[in-house]
Amino acid sequence: NNNNISKNNINNTHSNNHSNGNNNRNGDSAHVYSTSQQEFQNRHSNAASTVPTTKKLKPINVNQLQFNLLLKLCSQTRAVSFKTYMNKFQSSNMRKHLTLLSNTSSNNLIFMEFTYQDYSSTDVNLVHSGVWKIIPLDVDGTGTGAAVSNTIQELALPMSMSNKRGFVNITSSKVVYGPCPASIAESLDNEDEEVMKMAQSSSQLFLIVRLDYAGVTLKDFKLESWQQASQIFTQLIEAMTLAERDHYEHRDLSSSNILIDTENTDNSYPRVTIIDHALARGVVSNQLMYRDLYDADFFKGSGEYHHTIYKYMRRAATTVIPTKMAIPNSMSTTSINTVGTDMTTMTNHSSTTTLSTTTTVPGSASSSVDWSKSYPMFNLLWTHYILH
Repeated sequence: NNNNISKNNINNTHSNNHSNGNNNRNGDSAHVYSTSQQEFQNRHSNAASTVPTTKKLKPINVNQLQFNLLLKLCSQTRAVSFKTYMNKFQSSNMRKHLTLLSNTSSNNLIFMEFTYQDYSSTDVNLVHSGVWKIIPLDVDGTGTGAAVSNTIQELALPMSMSNKRGFVNITSSKVVYGPCPASIAESLDNEDEEVMKMAQSSSQLFLIVRLDYAGVTLKDFKLESWQQASQIFTQLIEAMTLAERDHYEHRDLSSSNILIDTENTDNSYPRVTIIDHALARGVVSNQLMYRDLYDADFFKGSGEYHHTIYKYMRRAATTVIPTKMAIPNSMSTTSINTVGTDMTTMTNHSSTTTLSTTTTVPGSASSSVDWSKSYPMFNLLWTHYILH
């Protein structure tokens, strides 16, 4: 059509070229055009006859797809027995011991791993050697554990940051099915009924993540001097800077997610480690991963300063282009309680004090925030939090 060539002209040209043995450009083009047209008709006819009907399509089990991805992250093709996994661990680590450390609000079980050193019949020396995080999984959507999609993020992001300076190192990860072995079940005697039920269920799935021991939380750590505080703060800034270059934002650097170790260090400096990537944003294998904080209840917390930071994050994220923050000057003379009150006031009364010099998006509901975007402002907010 574009060359204004009629079908008869094409056929005549094609015929003449064959009879004269002259493969000119027009003849070749016509031949290609004729053949392509016939191929298109044949393919279209075959495709029409082979298109499956909707009755033949099988529904996609999203939960199973996500579970398979979790298995792949753990280098598994199927879950293994919890008892078998524990027996194998104990047989290869005769000098290891596990002690229940805590049971979080999401029913995640945290165990401290100890190693026996220089022990005899009368003297046993236990040294911290690792941490176990046991996460009940909800594969069928029954609400009996953590959503697999959230668990994938909580594993993939730490794996991407593992062995990077300032971030916790993952020793291993494994998906297992219950019931829990006796050594674990005995530790849960004082836990609630729901935890005990999951521990005894043969169909309950768990993700076991083993981490390096990295000390006590900053919340429980006792600072000895301003010099030590400066060393801790400097390490945190360096870790956050390197992570930001890799398009990573932790977004929850509360004092409970920062560990300080003064025992296993090569020098007199305390070693700082960042843990818990539940709210983090990062890129893993060119795939953006983040937590959409759409739940309004998440921002209703109070009593501790990090709850104010969460609200301030949401407020900052509703700003078109965050350029500067209104933080009181001379903070060294301002108490933490005063700062918390001032920040809360700024968050609740944006008409008097704003986060930015630019116009803000109407409304501050978390549903209007695009949490997939990068907000370097968040690192500044948590830096401010850490200082106080």
